[in-house]
Amino acid sequence: MLTCPKCNVDSPSETFRHCPNCGTKMTAKAAASPKHSLDMWVIVSAFAAIGCFALVMLGVFIAGNMRLESSSSVSSVANRYANTANAAVLPNERPPEANPTTDDVFTSSLGINAGQFWRIPFTVANPQGGRLVGSFTADGGGNDDIECFVINESEYLNFKNNNQYRVFYESGRVTTSEIDLRLRPGRYFLIFSNRWAVFTAKTVAGNIILEQ
Repeated sequence: MLTCPKCNVDSPSETFRHCPNCGTKMTAKAAASPKHSLDMWVIVSAFAAIGCFALVMLGVFIAGNMRLESSSSVSSVANRYANTANAAVLPNERPPEANPTTDDVFTSSLGINAGQFWRIPFTVANPQGGRLVGSFTADGGGNDDIECFVINESEYLNFKNNNQYRVFYESGRVTTSEIDLRLRPGRYFLIFSNRWAVFTAKTVAGNIILEQ
């Protein structure tokens, strides 16, 4: 299409060579500039680049968190196994020894008069504690019964003076019984009591040892 370079009027036909307004020679109209299309391409490319960068950073963030969580999980499992291993040996117990030391505490027989008791002292010297184990049998009177206690040194005074006391073992009135008792380090008494009897003496025989 032809246009007037002076008044910018378009020619109504290709046959018009001069402007109908001013008579200036018509010239071909310049083609539209592609600047707008170029600007749009630049904008779209910029958004695409930003989107790709955001996706890359998101991937890096997710991968980092996964490694952190994996490391935390491994650490947690390791701590649980460590706690389980530490709990295998209780504070008041010790692993079994191949050849523990054995001491005889009561391995014979004795007679106890009515209203009396007999005490046998022993000491757990091993810092990890000891084990009192064995059995006893009573004879005498109508029921062939006796009472047996294991008591520490401080509570023995309460027992001796007929006050309230605490024991580590108490058989009750029995003819025969077994003992299997773990003890902390310290001094103790094995007591056979016939205190309640008014007339009848009792005989007690047994085999009780201390392993430590």
